[in-house]
Amino acid sequence: MARLANVAKQAERGDRLSAFKRSGLTRAAWCAHEGVALSTLAYWQRQSRAGSGSGSLVPIVVRDVVSPRTQWPGVVSIEVSGAVLRADAAVDTRWLAALLRELR
Repeated sequence: MARLANVAKQAERGDRLSAFKRSGLTRAAWCAHEGVALSTLAYWQRQSRAGSGSGSLVPIVVRDVVSPRTQWPGVVSIEVSGAVLRADAAVDTRWLAALLRELR
């Protein structure tokens, strides 16, 4: 359960970092506006840079045809190391990506 909480925090940090980048504000101005300590933003940025280049590539196979027997409308199905993860097709992709990084 702690892993899921960590994944959720990472996704939220990613959202906040994206909002900062889109804002066009300086770090100090954005932090003052959002009520975030400047040191916290710097930490999030360091963590984001450290995590962005540390992973290895994972092959993904996209299948155009799905057997009617295994078709789940509205569900995304991902197989990782023999385990199958199924999620609602509307799942937040950033959260899903963070989850997959945690699971490898």
